[in-house]
Amino acid sequence: MKTHYILRKTLLLAMMVALVVAGTSSCRKYDVHYIPVGGGPSSFITPDVFADKPLIMMTEREIRNHSIFPASIMPKLGEAVTGDAEYVSIGLELISLLLDLPKPKPKSNNEFQEIKQSLDSINGQLKVLSDNINAMGEALSIDMGKLTSLLASADINAQVVNIQAVMDPGSPSGLLFYSNAAANYYADSTNPDNIRTMDLAIASAPQYAQSIYSAPQSSNMTHIILSIKDDILPSSTNAAPALAAFENTLVPLFTGASVVRTNEQAMEAYSMLESYFLTAVNVQFQAAIVYLNACNVINPGDTRSLDSIFWCATVVPSIKPEVTCFLSTVDSLVANLNEYRDINIFQHDMGYAAAGIAPDELFGSVLARAQLVANEIYSALYIPYPVMCGHVFIPHDYAFNPLAPLNLVIGSNAVSANPMTVTISRIPYTSWDQTNTCHPDYRWNVYHFESYEDNGNSWPDGKMNIQVQDNSSIDPWVHYSPITGSVTIRYYNPANLTQFTTTKTALCTLKLGFFSAAWPWGSLLLSNSQITNGWKPLSGAFDFTHFNKALGGNSLNVPFEATGSKSDLKRVTTNKFSYPYNTAGAMWWTGTTPSKSDYYAIGDAWTLDVATGSEVPADRETGISDTLQAWGYYKMYYNMPVDSTCFVNIGFSGPGNSSSYVPGNVVTAKFNLTQADSACNAGTVKINTGKSYTAGVQYYFETPKFPVSVPAYLKFQQGFQFVYRGYNTVQ
Repeated sequence: MKTHYILRKTLLLAMMVALVVAGTSSCRKYDVHYIPVGGGPSSFITPDVFADKPLIMMTEREIRNHSIFPASIMPKLGEAVTGDAEYVSIGLELISLLLDLPKPKPKSNNEFQEIKQSLDSINGQLKVLSDNINAMGEALSIDMGKLTSLLASADINAQVVNIQAVMDPGSPSGLLFYSNAAANYYADSTNPDNIRTMDLAIASAPQYAQSIYSAPQSSNMTHIILSIKDDILPSSTNAAPALAAFENTLVPLFTGASVVRTNEQAMEAYSMLESYFLTAVNVQFQAAIVYLNACNVINPGDTRSLDSIFWCATVVPSIKPEVTCFLSTVDSLVANLNEYRDINIFQHDMGYAAAGIAPDELFGSVLARAQLVANEIYSALYIPYPVMCGHVFIPHDYAFNPLAPLNLVIGSNAVSANPMTVTISRIPYTSWDQTNTCHPDYRWNVYHFESYEDNGNSWPDGKMNIQVQDNSSIDPWVHYSPITGSVTIRYYNPANLTQFTTTKTALCTLKLGFFSAAWPWGSLLLSNSQITNGWKPLSGAFDFTHFNKALGGNSLNVPFEATGSKSDLKRVTTNKFSYPYNTAGAMWWTGTTPSKSDYYAIGDAWTLDVATGSEVPADRETGISDTLQAWGYYKMYYNMPVDSTCFVNIGFSGPGNSSSYVPGNVVTAKFNLTQADSACNAGTVKINTGKSYTAGVQYYFETPKFPVSVPAYLKFQQGFQFVYRGYNTVQ
């Protein structure tokens, strides 16, 4: 009996997962501002790629409207299972209560009012969810015509109509009729209308329960639940999965002004998919509420285990795999909406090039929220859910072994995830073959890290370090620094995810440690090729004329340190140059300045022969004329004792002359060095497919004099990539 009691209490609160509300809470208005992705790491030599910072998991609209997070009641489930928590019956025993309670019994008014309010709220959320989809579409300035047409024609919509019929408050054939009748009667048991309606409810309840329990397959509650499961996970290979169909209709709407480039836009777009999924789950739990009410009348006390069998054989096996499908669809959505081709995002990510992966500033919060949705539904189904979670998103043609697991150490625990391949996306990344020729690719690898608290194991509160276990500079992908970061366990207020603490409190109970990193750019051949096996010093000479006409035709081999007059520089033998990664991606001059009263110069330059393939994205978007672009980025760190000038160029060598200077057709910059500081810039230029190029990068520093000998440095980092524009058609 104890086990049965626990199950029944579990079911009561499990039904509340359907409370996928975007309603109003009593919390204060939170001032959360969404901004585009921020600056890079403090060190490009050892960047922390798993950024440990709070996640922003609610849209501005939700915050502005004081909306609560869907399924916010779920954290109370654990307490309810132990039998220690107070809970509100939402209708599992509604009909039985009507039959058991004599009239009048005014003290029961509060209970029936609570049942009525809960059922009304759950039933009303289908409209709220639909309104949320429309509101997000308006916020994102997308054409909702195709999406609205899909929603109207989908089979899930038919099940919404079916569940609305069996929840109908207008007649004894609907469950809400009974909650309304009881609530109104116990609010005023002397009202003749309330008495007549209550008499009708009591007289009709057994027949209603039998009609639900014995309903033909086409209209029974099990059919509704299984039909939605078959919508989301079709048994027929010819049927289109509902979530995939929704995503495929949604994705092409994000073009032009509505392209996703901030975390707020990402959250709004994701919220539309979440609302659609929770609509389906809402219908399934409403069907469960109706059927379990019937079971409790047909078989009081569940001596035949009708509700237990239904729960274990129909509800859990249907909804659990749907959650997995939802998370997979979110991965696909991220792959298709990750419009990383933005110069600000490029600058941000290139700061992490040494690690080959960057913090996911764009979709990290989306992925965390999707995991919380999954966890809340798992909790409602009374099954374990992970509390330490992570997400890594990289090109498929990127990892040294794209089929191998990715292994991490978090704190003192080893965790591992196998790659899941998002087979195709509309946004291409750059793939390089063994002939140094680039091509567009559309496959991505996704790693889900999930660690559960079970068998006495638990994740401690506080901050923990994360490190990818690697064995070489090419495993798991090309990188020249440890792939590290940290994650902090946080406890979120399940009703308002903008509230969190680092220890569990009465308000903040939803435990989650989440980390996310991504790399959408593909392998950086133009930055990461080894100097000993690819890059070469600019052949023959370093030509100054591009920087300073006063130097005339004078030239020196690179790298060089030189002194003298502008027209007669003399090379200085030096060992002050170094290449921390053995690539042109990081070029350093460090040491002590000479004490010179005449002109002084430092220069370095490297080139790499590459080619572009003839392929282009299958369906370029209107308005994008550049099929392929060269993107360049640099960051210069310097500490020089005198005012001086620095020039930086990233681009291609002069036509027909590989020994010429590198013109700054991608990035060109001239800036003054006045103190210990840094400079950063990025740029793009159109290039052609099916062509050969000699890519190059160089910098040149000049100063009138070094009056004293002091320690100084010039540290130069560059990122260089060919980037495909346009979009591929996704089937």
